[in-house]
Amino acid sequence: MAIPQNLGTPGLPNSRARPNGGPAIYEVRHTPSIPVANQVVAVTARFHDPNGIQAATLNYRIDPSSTYTLVRLSVFDIAPFDTYPPAFR
Repeated sequence: MAIPQNLGTPGLPNSRARPNGGPAIYEVRHTPSIPVANQVVAVTARFHDPNGIQAATLNYRIDPSSTYTLVRLSVFDIAPFDTYPPAFR
């Protein structure tokens, strides 16, 4: 069996390496799970980035619209970022 000359980059950055890959976003939730018309909806998410998080923005749309609305999420101490999209207040 022939062994290729280029065996990759074990232990070294490869062609997809990025100096700052962006935050990890997890525990994303909205409650209630299936809101009825005009019901208040809360959106929460946790973020982690070794370089810190400056801001987070929620992009949402209401069916059947194809237009997205942007809302800046707020953070309270070590709690998750959260927001109440204005259309759902």
